[in-house]
Amino acid sequence: MYKEFNNILPYLRGFIFDIIVKVLNRLGEVNIEQLPRMADFAEMGQLIARCLGYPELKFTEAYTTSVHI
Repeated sequence: MYKEFNNILPYLRGFIFDIIVKVLNRLGEVNIEQLPRMADFAEMGQLIARCLGYPELKFTEAYTTSVHI
């Protein structure tokens, strides 16, 4: 298992860094009407979700639901 993980590790790191670059280039793009608790986390999570290709506000809906449980 460790051998397989070590084989994909460079690709995994590359993917993570590519997403970080996309997120940093799109800072300030998220506009959530009613900010939930931990607003900065919610905004950053929504932006990461967008960069990963998730639908608009998908992260925010999931986060809001989990906070209210």
